[in-house]
Amino acid sequence: MTTHVLTVSDLRQVVLKVGLDAFMDEIIEGINDILSLDPTQIHVPPRDGFHYHKPYPGLVEWMPSRVGDGPVVIKLVGYHPENPKHFDLPTIL
Repeated sequence: MTTHVLTVSDLRQVVLKVGLDAFMDEIIEGINDILSLDPTQIHVPPRDGFHYHKPYPGLVEWMPSRVGDGPVVIKLVGYHPENPKHFDLPTIL
């Protein structure tokens, strides 16, 4: 599995290619799809994760979810305040 870090420049290129209206239409359609789901079929356990302090302070959290018998989807978020200084990466991944 590969992690892709999207930059402002990446998003700008997408918007320039498809147009701002089409970009926003896709986002709104996705939000409407989510809001139309049956809430009794959505399972979202509490997020979990851990803090660490070495080699640099950080936080990693995972947020699983599942709709009905569909696939399990896990959102993984990392908060690493030293990333910009040491690795030229964003604070939040």
